[in-house]
Amino acid sequence: MINAPVCIIGCEPIGLASALVLAKFGIDSLLNERRDEVNTHPRSRFVDTNTMELMRFLGVAKAVEETGLGPDWTENNRWASALTGRQIAVIPSPTFHTATRSTSPTLPVMTCQDHAENVLLTEARASNELRPEAVVVARLREAVGTDDEVPIDITSTACGARRRGASTP
Repeated sequence: MINAPVCIIGCEPIGLASALVLAKFGIDSLLNERRDEVNTHPRSRFVDTNTMELMRFLGVAKAVEETGLGPDWTENNRWASALTGRQIAVIPSPTFHTATRSTSPTLPVMTCQDHAENVLLTEARASNELRPEAVVVARLREAVGTDDEVPIDITSTACGARRRGASTP
């Protein structure tokens, strides 16, 4: 049985970042995900300045920036009749370098959510602050309990193994 004060279900950005923030403050957590890789279905393709502040706190801002198109990607917006067709219009567009930096040293990043998630997952798996078993492939099977303790029973989708754990205050 694994006892952790926090059980996080889901390794998308919120779950991964939560586990890393808790680890930075010395709070143990059990991170559970039913897939063995991040979801590659199209989702967000922009990481805003506030989120990049969190990435900076977690020490992964540079890695997330490297997955993106770079701050100059928005130099011009172009319209065309087809991908290789006649250009209809070009409108100059400010780059991310023009973003207000008086409140943050970070810039937004144009990147896919799955790329940012991979950076967070790599950090979670490599972090010395997280137990090796903290990133598991599992599906929540049952959650019952009181306000004081929530025992959970997790069956691994990878091998069918069962784990029992408790999340306590």
